[in-house]
Amino acid sequence: MKEIHKVSVVIPIYNVQEYLNECVSSIVNQTYQNLEIILVDDGSPDSCPIMCDAWKNQDDRITVIHKKNGGLSDARNAGLSKASGEYILYVDSDDYLEDDTIEWMVSCAVTHNAEIVACTCKRTNNKNVPDLLTNKIVEGTGIEMLEFAFEREIWFAWGKLIKSDIAKSCPFAKGLIYEDVENTPRSFLMANKVVFSLDGRYNYRIRTDSIMGENKIIPKKDIAKVIDMDCKFISVANISEKDKDKMYKHLFKQLAYNYNLAVKANSKIANEVCKQIEEIFCKNKTLWKGAESISIQRKFGYWLISGYAEVYKKAYRLYNAGRRK
Repeated sequence: MKEIHKVSVVIPIYNVQEYLNECVSSIVNQTYQNLEIILVDDGSPDSCPIMCDAWKNQDDRITVIHKKNGGLSDARNAGLSKASGEYILYVDSDDYLEDDTIEWMVSCAVTHNAEIVACTCKRTNNKNVPDLLTNKIVEGTGIEMLEFAFEREIWFAWGKLIKSDIAKSCPFAKGLIYEDVENTPRSFLMANKVVFSLDGRYNYRIRTDSIMGENKIIPKKDIAKVIDMDCKFISVANISEKDKDKMYKHLFKQLAYNYNLAVKANSKIANEVCKQIEEIFCKNKTLWKGAESISIQRKFGYWLISGYAEVYKKAYRLYNAGRRK
C-alpha cells in the first residue's frame, strides 16, 4: 500500500531493559515504514536510557525523550506532545508487534474510514485471550464500540491506532493506574467510526514483576477514582440517555468486580480500596438506581455496598466459603 499516512509510535519506557530491544525491533522492522518512533525514557534507572540512544543512532526515524520519572500517563503525554504523525499508536515497552501490524491497521483505517483501529492481543506465553482471537473485524460508531470494548474488557490504550486530532484532545490523567479506563471513553466518543480486529496482532507480555501483573490488588486502588471520572464525563457527554444507561451498567459492574476482589483480599490496602468504592457507589447512587439496564439484583448489591457494606462483605464471604466446600 502507499505509505502516505505517517504514524507516530509512542513507547513509554521504564525499567524494561530485558524487553526493550525486542519491542523497538518489532517497530523498526514493520512492513509499513512511514513511522515516527518516539522513545520516552521516563527516568529509567537501568540501561534503558543508553539503549534508547543507541537505537536513535541506528534509525533516523527515532526520537528519544529523556525525562524525570512521572509515571506511565506522563510519559505517554510527553511522547504525544512531540508526535507529528497523522495517526498515534501507543505500544508498551515490554510488548511487541507482528511484522505487518501497522500496515494492517493503517489499511483498515483507510478502507473503513475509521478514526480508531484497535487490535486484540496475544499473550506472550502463547495462551490466547479466551473468546477473542478470530479473524473477525467488528466496526461501528464510537459509542457502539465503546460498549463492545467494555463488555470484553479491552479498553487499554495500547494496540489502538488513533487519529492524531483525537489523541491530542485526550491526554492521559496523570498519577493514576488504570488511566486507560478513563482515557478510552473520551477517545471513542470523539470518533465517528471505530474498527476492532479480533486476530491478536499485538503481543502482550505478562510480567509477574509488573505493577499491572495479574491478580494484584494494589493497582485496583485507583479504579474508584477512574470510574468516578468516567461517570462525570458520561453524564455530560453528547449521547442519548439510553447510551448513557449502557455505559453506567458497565462502569458500575467493573467497580463491583473490583470491590469483590478487595473484599476477598482482606488486607490494609484492600480495605482502603473498599472504602473508596463504597464512597463512589454512594456518591453516584442516582446514576445506578436510574439505569434501566442494571438488574434489580445488581442494584440491591450496589445499595448494600453504598450503605450497608459490612452486611455485603459478610454475605459475600459466606457465599464464597460455601462455594469452596
